[in-house]
Amino acid sequence: DVYKRQVHGDMVKGYQYGKQLVPIDETLKEKLEYKCSRCIKLLGFADVSKVPRHYFMDGVDMVVPISESPQDQQAFASIVNALYEMDKVAIIRYVSRENSTPSLAVLTPHIGGSYECMWLNKLPTSEDIRDYQFPPLRQSSDVQEKSVSEFIDALDLQEAEDDNSEKYEALKPSQTFNPVLQYFYKCLVHRAFNADDELPQVDEVISNYLRPDRKIFGKSLPAIEQLLDCLLYTSP
Repeated sequence: DVYKRQVHGDMVKGYQYGKQLVPIDETLKEKLEYKCSRCIKLLGFADVSKVPRHYFMDGVDMVVPISESPQDQQAFASIVNALYEMDKVAIIRYVSRENSTPSLAVLTPHIGGSYECMWLNKLPTSEDIRDYQFPPLRQSSDVQEKSVSEFIDALDLQEAEDDNSEKYEALKPSQTFNPVLQYFYKCLVHRAFNADDELPQVDEVISNYLRPDRKIFGKSLPAIEQLLDCLLYTSP
């Protein structure tokens, strides 16, 4: 144990630089870290069409005014409405915490029924691009493309049927709970009132989200079998 503690105390992190391994201790690492303050700095504006959704990285945050001043809230609402009417977004430099890594982000205006806000999404930079080389894909046939299209149509969630054979939209976001968060809150409440009891089981309604819908997949079984038949690959 003494040997392990002594060896662990002498260890420092090493970073690859070319063929060399450069040791960086905590003191040097702290000096080399980029120091920056928490901020949201406006860099400019862009059309909504210039920032497609597939550019977004990580999660999404809501930006609202924290000041209770009517003037500040009015100024924020004016910016949101102006961007919304002009179909624009704001490009910003975003630092979420003190001395954390700065990010390039976009603010998208949103006007709800009783509130106004901006959605904050991080954007990729040149350092985030990974230029991986992959072999070319095999050209798909017309039959394969048709089978894939029919497979997608067969699994359309808007064509789900209830017990009365009436159609409805399955897993509608506004009516579907997050299974992880829902179970976490349930366990939190249960443990607050029953400290010594075992944690409860997941509700059946929530667990059904995680199971394939038998009616949807049963209805789409011919499309699935047709897709598997035409996608069988035989090595040359």
